[in-house]
Amino acid sequence: MPELRQNYFTKEWVTIATERAKRPEELATHRPAKIVPPFIETCPFCAGNESKTPPEVMRVPTNGGGPWRVHVLPKPAGGIEDQQRVVLLTDHFVALELYASPTPFCTPIYPRRHMASFGDISNVEMADLARVLKSVLAKIYHGLGNPDFNFTIRSAPAEYVGVKHFHWYVSIIPRLTRVAGFELGSGMFINTVLPEAAVEFLRNVKVEMAAGAN
Repeated sequence: MPELRQNYFTKEWVTIATERAKRPEELATHRPAKIVPPFIETCPFCAGNESKTPPEVMRVPTNGGGPWRVHVLPKPAGGIEDQQRVVLLTDHFVALELYASPTPFCTPIYPRRHMASFGDISNVEMADLARVLKSVLAKIYHGLGNPDFNFTIRSAPAEYVGVKHFHWYVSIIPRLTRVAGFELGSGMFINTVLPEAAVEFLRNVKVEMAAGAN
């Protein structure tokens, strides 16, 4: 029987369709990796194409060789669950599968220190986030066969720095399934992979772990 689960922070409902769930490894795309050039004229996210995007909200400069190392753009846009949902844990961040995960392997990364805005991140936390992000993306890449994915930083606007009602996080959503009529008509997602199974699968994907990640 399908199971209804609710995200207690957003109040959104998700259907976990266990009777038609695939094994996690069956979602692997098995497509060859593409070689991406360092600069594409039509890419709005390449350094040098800043005119193709909205005004930036934050920039981390480089030590030379480019206009920026991190270029943060605005994005319209809520703690940590029990250990059975944790994919990766460090001193500063936790990557996990939500109890009511809307899609297979939708993996948010939350800072363990409360911060409303990504701009509040410290240099130490920035380095730790890079290690966690590298490890999680490597697990998805190797475990699921290099799938397409969306990666966003969900942050409060700069003027909301310090507010208690928002906690910024990184959202990683592999594109493994398609949104169909039920989702479009009801506004409720169907997840065909049990989140607990997704956690176990990602934990068991062996990659070269970045220092500091467990």
